[in-house]
Amino acid sequence: MRRFAYATLLLVTIFLGTVSLIPSARAYMQAKIIDWFHYQVPGTQSSQGIGNFEAFTPYAPTYLPAGYDGQMQGTSSAWPDYEALELAYSRRDWQFVKLIQSNWPDLDDLPPGKQVMVDGRPGLLISDLRSLDGIIIPYLGDGIPLMDVYLNSLDIRQMESFDAAQARVLIWHIDDVKFELFTNGLSEAELLLIANSMQPMSFSQGEKPPIGPSP
Repeated sequence: MRRFAYATLLLVTIFLGTVSLIPSARAYMQAKIIDWFHYQVPGTQSSQGIGNFEAFTPYAPTYLPAGYDGQMQGTSSAWPDYEALELAYSRRDWQFVKLIQSNWPDLDDLPPGKQVMVDGRPGLLISDLRSLDGIIIPYLGDGIPLMDVYLNSLDIRQMESFDAAQARVLIWHIDDVKFELFTNGLSEAELLLIANSMQPMSFSQGEKPPIGPSP
């Protein structure tokens, strides 16, 4: 089930209003809504927050190429113990870069790609994503195409301009977390710059951190 950030915030608002007259329920919600990860959007004065994500400590890039200031985030859950966090950044010409971090194991049938190093860790760079055609991930019954995971949640104009032959995905791990950095136009060098800039998100408890332009 996909829960984009704005939907999550709306749902939390509705719940808080609902339980405002029930002290025990309000105490429960306050006990639950206390953990926040927050991060800065590179090249902007904007900060973002993610609440109640407990699967692992997420990362965010501290570098993006100029112009990638459109930003979206979302979380995903599937079968037991699968959790993912997505961060997507876009330009006005519908170029995008999307980061998926999850506790999902590697697939056995990925194309060989190019072996690279990401901040001292081994990584796999796959260019020309037509090579991913036919790769199915185990998800609900017969599974779904891997490309559907990468393309899910993209804007219709990003979909229209998408060219699999020009797309790339960079896959690597930090401890038990898998990172998949997916783009429809960035070069290998730019993709590696973004990957090498990853830093753990800041953590706080209690009140929600400020969202939007930083003071």
